[in-house]
Amino acid sequence: MRTTILTTTLLALLHVGSSTAAPAGQQCVVAHTPGGDDHGNVVTAFNNCKTGGTVVFSAGTDYQVLTPIKATGLSNVDIVIDGNVTFPYNNAQWDPKLEYWQIAGNDVHISGTGSITADGQLWWDNQPSGGPSVMVINVHNGSLSGITITQARAGHLKISFSSSFEVANITASSVSSSANPAKNTDGIDVSGSTGVYIHDSTIINGDDAIALEGGADGVEIRRVHCGGWCHGVSIGSLGPPGKANGSIASVQNVWVEDVSFEGCSTAIHIKSWPSSVQGWANNITYKNVALNNVGYAINFDQNYFAKDCKGCQRDHSLIQFENITIEGVSGTSTLGNYFDFSELAPAKNIVIEDISVVTPANKSAPITCNSTSRSQFGPAVVCP
Repeated sequence: MRTTILTTTLLALLHVGSSTAAPAGQQCVVAHTPGGDDHGNVVTAFNNCKTGGTVVFSAGTDYQVLTPIKATGLSNVDIVIDGNVTFPYNNAQWDPKLEYWQIAGNDVHISGTGSITADGQLWWDNQPSGGPSVMVINVHNGSLSGITITQARAGHLKISFSSSFEVANITASSVSSSANPAKNTDGIDVSGSTGVYIHDSTIINGDDAIALEGGADGVEIRRVHCGGWCHGVSIGSLGPPGKANGSIASVQNVWVEDVSFEGCSTAIHIKSWPSSVQGWANNITYKNVALNNVGYAINFDQNYFAKDCKGCQRDHSLIQFENITIEGVSGTSTLGNYFDFSELAPAKNIVIEDISVVTPANKSAPITCNSTSRSQFGPAVVCP
């Protein structure tokens, strides 16, 4: 079996604890204005403690923030979220292309027992498309642990242009109570980042539980439970149209182990658009994957949204899938395994072994194959 070699950055990260101890310096407790907008109080706390300080959202306090938070330029800062931070639905105040809360800097550690809530139900019921993500992280050497992010309109957590960042013991949960689904509610997205370690967390949502997108390199995921109508722990989607021809979209050096899926539409999902964007998904391992009544167990799709994609052409994805191992997948799946590769960039060295997947009725799980004649995959899965 191929051995995945993690990047030096990630190996170094595994020896760094996500300390919650405050650095020496000032402690800034965020004030609360009952019935008002706490944005100014948050900004004041970050301005006063942005270097070597600790910003505290107090336990038992319900903060309401009506304006996006930009906590940038931080250095050696702890952020303790023990209270509850709400970004209420107010369409006039939110740019749907941005995020509620941006955190950027060096040596930034976020922890606590509190929650961040974004009034997702009102968004889903009143504006089913668009809307901001909850939190975007641009941090070099940092961590996020303990908190709950709930009722996101769109993504819960985005880690972009970061390095040596750890996510541990968090919950991301967005579930609709109406007929309007909690769609596009990605749990954790990683892009343009190296040395990211995600572990011991729960994600209940209506889109990718975890999505590794262009520029993700050296990512380790362990002991994560995924539920709701999640779309799996995904590589991609890579190469969406709209980027300049010749743009590079790549994900590499990924290890996913001891993850579980319950009720999700897909578990293992590796996907690219059939566009002119070039790139690769390389050196990726999924190991010990448990399934309970999911849709697709394994889904390789190099013709992602081919019918609805302007400028796309079926079987023409230029994203190379290679050196991917899937080992030890067991449980129940209604749709089984799906393989739809590219004729221009056929998959290479896709090793699939130790697969024990049946339907909920305990019958052999189906296998669907399209454009597979030039691709190399198996041996545990054989096209009919």
